[in-house]
Amino acid sequence: MSNIPDLAYWIFYIRRTAAMPTLTDLKDNPDYAAFTGTVLYRIAVNAENGAFWKYINLGKVAGVSALSVNGRDAGVQWYGRRVYRIDGLLQSGQNVLEIKVVTTMGNYMKTLKDNGIAQKWTNEKRQDQPIQSMGLLGPVILY
Repeated sequence: MSNIPDLAYWIFYIRRTAAMPTLTDLKDNPDYAAFTGTVLYRIAVNAENGAFWKYINLGKVAGVSALSVNGRDAGVQWYGRRVYRIDGLLQSGQNVLEIKVVTTMGNYMKTLKDNGIAQKWTNEKRQDQPIQSMGLLGPVILY
């Protein structure tokens, strides 16, 4: 079992490309707290000396996740543990992992203060509800 190394940077795409040294909850970043849509995370990992993992566990994911390894689809998961089988998708040397996370519209709808319907759906009993977690939170583990 091995964690994705801390020295590796996650590259994520929301409207623009940015480097993310560690996975964080997008709700905690003011630039993305009201985002709705698909976030693409990309990282390269090396499978050297026969280190071919069979599974990847994405850890905590806030949204629907889809994984591809070296451009090959590994599946989509809507709920539960985000564990994907990846044996047969890895190659010797560098491998590119791409994880797409589709967020809900709730946090965006909270910003529509003049929209009564949006407020009704996102605020329980007419009280402000907290912003919901979004994105890939990890930790991501290969085993």
